[in-house]
Amino acid sequence: MSDAPSIVDLESGRRINPSRPIHVGHRVWLGRNVSVFKGAHIGDGAIIGAQSIVSGVIPGNTLAYGSPARVVRENVTWDINLIPDDGSDPGLAREKAHPADGKVRPSGGHLALAEANYRTEAVQTVLAAVLACQSWRGLDRKKFRRLIAEAGSAIPNAGPASVQHAVLLAEARKVLWLG
Repeated sequence: MSDAPSIVDLESGRRINPSRPIHVGHRVWLGRNVSVFKGAHIGDGAIIGAQSIVSGVIPGNTLAYGSPARVVRENVTWDINLIPDDGSDPGLAREKAHPADGKVRPSGGHLALAEANYRTEAVQTVLAAVLACQSWRGLDRKKFRRLIAEAGSAIPNAGPASVQHAVLLAEARKVLWLG
C-alpha cells in the first residue's frame, strides 16, 4: 500500500514516502472505522477496537485499540455468537471458540459454526483484495477480479466450504457494483 501522491525531496528527486505492504491475518476482527496504514501487520485472530489507527505490529490473539492502536489484552479470541457473561452457559465459550488458524473441524452441532467461519474468511479475503487493489485512482477492477478468481479457485465448491465460495463471489460482486 502506498500514499498518494508521492512526496519528493527537491534536492535528490527521490520519493520520501515509500510504499510498504499491509498484512491482515486470518479471523481478524476490525471494529468500525478502523484505519490500517501502510506497513501494518495484524496477526491471526487479533481484535482491533473501533476507530483505532493501526500502523505497527499487532500480534495474533490480542485485543488492541487506540490511536495508535496498542495491545491491551493478550491470549484472547472472539466468537460471533453472543455468550452470556453471567455464567449461565459455562463451557459455551470453550466449545465454540476455535483457533485463529481458521481450521474448523465440523462435527454434529458445529456445522453452523463452521459455516460462520467460512463466511468470515470469505469477507476477509474480499477486504484484503480491496486493500491490495486500491490506488489513488480508485479500485483496480481488473486486478481485483484476478485476485478473487485466484482465491475462489482454492475454495471447494462442495460441503460446508461451499458457503465460503458463495459468500466470496457475492461480496466481490457488491464491491464491483459499488466501485
